[in-house]
Amino acid sequence: MQHQVEEIGSLSVSIEDRHPPAPLRAFIDFIQSTGPPSPLLASIYLVCGLLRVDVADAQRFGLKWAVATSLIATAAVLLIGAFPLSGDGVAVALPSK
Repeated sequence: MQHQVEEIGSLSVSIEDRHPPAPLRAFIDFIQSTGPPSPLLASIYLVCGLLRVDVADAQRFGLKWAVATSLIATAAVLLIGAFPLSGDGVAVALPSK
């Protein structure tokens, strides 16, 4: 069996006979096409792995909470007038000279 090392940016991957497993090949293709993934993804995968939860299920669960929080925050901002709906006022008064 012949070992070959493929360089992907700063990542070196050892590939046996140029036939890596499908998940590894998909990851290599992803890195080559889009660049390295965000460092923020590591924490998501770590937490999901520790909780033994699928990442897709965690995203589906969190999406409804994110949308609800955004709607509540938007409603609160509109109610207190920090972001007026009409264009006749300024939310922050500028000092006069």
